[in-house]
Amino acid sequence: MIIKEREIPIRILKIQALLDRVTLPPEKRAILDGELKSRLAGYYGEKAIDYYLRKLPENDYCILHSLRLKMNSDYFQIDTLLLTDKYALIIEVKNLTGELFIDVNCNQLIQTTPEGEVKGYQNPVQQAKYQKQDLDKVFQTKAIHLPIEYLVIISKPSTILKTNSKYAISKIIHAQYLIEEIERLNKKYHMVIHEQKAVKKMVKNAVKTSLSGNI
Repeated sequence: MIIKEREIPIRILKIQALLDRVTLPPEKRAILDGELKSRLAGYYGEKAIDYYLRKLPENDYCILHSLRLKMNSDYFQIDTLLLTDKYALIIEVKNLTGELFIDVNCNQLIQTTPEGEVKGYQNPVQQAKYQKQDLDKVFQTKAIHLPIEYLVIISKPSTILKTNSKYAISKIIHAQYLIEEIERLNKKYHMVIHEQKAVKKMVKNAVKTSLSGNI
């Protein structure tokens, strides 16, 4: 059951409005065009996994998209949070093409685009791990005892994945294998921690404490 729908990030709406309504110097417009393209790619990548999530039995899963939760005085964002009566799953989505190499020695994601351009990004597996640590703290304050798993989902099946870490490769998969991974987690976690009614109450509280879910 989808409790919180995915929202278009406010930053995307602001950039689109600015480009449509304001005359900008060419260099400034080019920078904003590039940012808009990147953010739209991320948003469409997140939406790409919705096709697979809709295959899940509605009564067994609570799904929240675009969460921005408060932890102490700071906020952290989760692309998609899946809650069951046995575990929670953080899903971090990346919509990148070409070849991706996760270098755990440098703690960096290196992308080689189809055009041959090389780009560097934050290690998404580490990023999802940080989200787990923050969510763990939120759960502790709410007396929620669900174990938390995390996955990095690559939305494009043509994207090549490489890494120098067996652990990292176990945490990053293509979108078409998401359901299989969820089924594996269902077998791993077979003990009910919170009844479904309690999980739904947690979800309502999460929605209340979530802001717009966008940066």
